[in-house]
Amino acid sequence: MYTFTDTWYGDVYQYPTLAAAKREAKKLTYGHSIAIYRKGEIVAIIKPNESPLP
Repeated sequence: MYTFTDTWYGDVYQYPTLAAAKREAKKLTYGHSIAIYRKGEIVAIIKPNESPLP
């Protein structure tokens, strides 16, 4: 599983594929980068959107 923590609310999300995790993380950056983990290691970092607030 690929996991990341939402930078706005602190919720943790899990996805079966890296592509799915990246797609959803891009929606939740809110001005901060999001690290995606697998087995405790960072596998990707998603940069923030240009319009950071929801």
